[in-house]
Amino acid sequence: ELFSPSKKKIEDSLRIKAFTRCYDAASRLNHLTEWMKKSQEEQKFLGSHMFALTLRCSVNRSLWSPLLTNDAIRDFHSDPFPSESVKADAPLRSLLIRVGQLLGAFPGHSVLVAIGQIVEKVRQLDILTNSLGKVMSGLEVILRKAQDWEQHASQHVQLGKPLKEISSLVATWRKLELQSWSHLLTIRENRRSVRPRRHWARLYALIHGISESEELR
Repeated sequence: ELFSPSKKKIEDSLRIKAFTRCYDAASRLNHLTEWMKKSQEEQKFLGSHMFALTLRCSVNRSLWSPLLTNDAIRDFHSDPFPSESVKADAPLRSLLIRVGQLLGAFPGHSVLVAIGQIVEKVRQLDILTNSLGKVMSGLEVILRKAQDWEQHASQHVQLGKPLKEISSLVATWRKLELQSWSHLLTIRENRRSVRPRRHWARLYALIHGISESEELR
């Protein structure tokens, strides 16, 4: 068994991956069956909720691996894409370090301060709930603001490599955005079909409950 001690060594990363997939699947099932009566023993699940929250808040965000796979159809501007969004973390950290170095030479410079503030806001986005489009928009704001510094800065005080990495990442994500356009109609159709099914389930439960009460009379 995955969570039981055994002779065969199982890496913790596999245990975490199995847990996150199961938890995510259970969460989706709970959302789709919210019309049903809830269990009286939900307190037993508190430990799982706490562990899931810990993983979500982990510094290593790649520990949390959602059920949605890379091959699944995504709405670029609505659906989260954690495995892609997390790629922005390293260049953003490097840029923040570089901005800090430059602020040491140019204390209180308004453009550098603004860049640092924007970087912090983008890094605070929850990649599990925010779409890749929103993260990309944040990076584009950084690039535009950085131009205010780069066009007047000499070579030895430019933002350098971190800015190039962010620009390259945005270009890659733009390609993903273009690829997702062909699936937009399918995504919209799937969402429209889910809502009637959920209402039908509630209606069925209501009618079924009424018929049972009438039989008991």
